[in-house]
Amino acid sequence: MSVDRAKSDLNQLSGEADRLRKRLLAVDEEVAKLKAYIEMAQRYGEVGSPRNVPLAVDAPLPFNRPRKSSGGIASRAVEATIQIIRHAGKAVATRELLDHLSDIGIVVGGTNPVANLSGFLSRSPALKNSRSRGWSLAEWPSDWAPGSEPTGSIFLSIPDESE
Repeated sequence: MSVDRAKSDLNQLSGEADRLRKRLLAVDEEVAKLKAYIEMAQRYGEVGSPRNVPLAVDAPLPFNRPRKSSGGIASRAVEATIQIIRHAGKAVATRELLDHLSDIGIVVGGTNPVANLSGFLSRSPALKNSRSRGWSLAEWPSDWAPGSEPTGSIFLSIPDESE
């Protein structure tokens, strides 16, 4: 083997060793990240799972209090609106719903809270809106709501059998 050939092979192998060292450093960094992730998951639990390691303090923390609803203001407003309408037994105007929600601590903010509430409610398949009557439950027939007069006659003409 010639000296030139040996130098060429040495340069090639040195370059490959440098690439492998860089790759090894990158792999070591990834290993460290995964170890940290596993340690945090074991200590605090994964999303949606209970904690695996108890906290050092037994007192409940203020941010661990149970939430009233799984969602934000929109889902809480929709859930409460359904209950309000069901309790009222009739369609309820958006402004009136906003007042009822405010009374129970659900505050819909923004520059136009009525429009914001209407936007929240319009996304719920459980509710339907009539401009003349207000919001009602989708399960109610469109021409009737509990507490309102039914349209059309509910009496049937039954022939008298004595004739």
